[in-house]
Amino acid sequence: MNSIESYVETYGVLPVINITDANKAVLLAQALTDGGLPLIEVTLRSDCSLEAIRRIKQAFPDMLVGAGTVVSEKSVDDALSVGADYVVSPGYDPELVNYCKQKGVVIVPGCFTPSEIQIAVKNGLRILKFFPAELGGGVAAIKLLSGPFPDVRFLPTGGITFENLSAYLENNKVIACGGSFMATAEMFRQGDFEGITKLCIKASEIAKNARKAK
Repeated sequence: MNSIESYVETYGVLPVINITDANKAVLLAQALTDGGLPLIEVTLRSDCSLEAIRRIKQAFPDMLVGAGTVVSEKSVDDALSVGADYVVSPGYDPELVNYCKQKGVVIVPGCFTPSEIQIAVKNGLRILKFFPAELGGGVAAIKLLSGPFPDVRFLPTGGITFENLSAYLENNKVIACGGSFMATAEMFRQGDFEGITKLCIKASEIAKNARKAK
């Protein structure tokens, strides 16, 4: 996990995107990279998600590309077959986690409660997706959860915006924040890749300043 963890932490922001048109996948990846965010989590929520991952990895082999919304062993295998570097699940599924561990695949499962986090820690995981972040109590909840689970670091996703990004990233237990606030569905649909690049630059600057404030 160390290499992926350090890579994600370097940038502090993880674009989590539902790509609905594989023909725009490479343009999106270029926009993210130009904006200083050469990493992405492509959620498996559309018919072309896997093809999008394939095209991005072919065009940008050094870009860190994860598959999100992975909820089955088949989804894990499908994601790996098109070049995904790691997988993310919305919740904690012990069988899915064990499957990934057996295959040597990095998985970042979603956890929402102390019970889920405790099970994850027992299974050897230390990087967890805190989802849905804002609904789950946001920064205040992460601070409280860090007490009994000092070795856990979180990747909060769900409700992250430009307005609260800094507050999350100033917490040492937050490795990075995930979201689509720098590349909204509407911007992607309209092909506003120049606008996406500008928002990525903005997000990168916020992340850099927040890290300095830690």
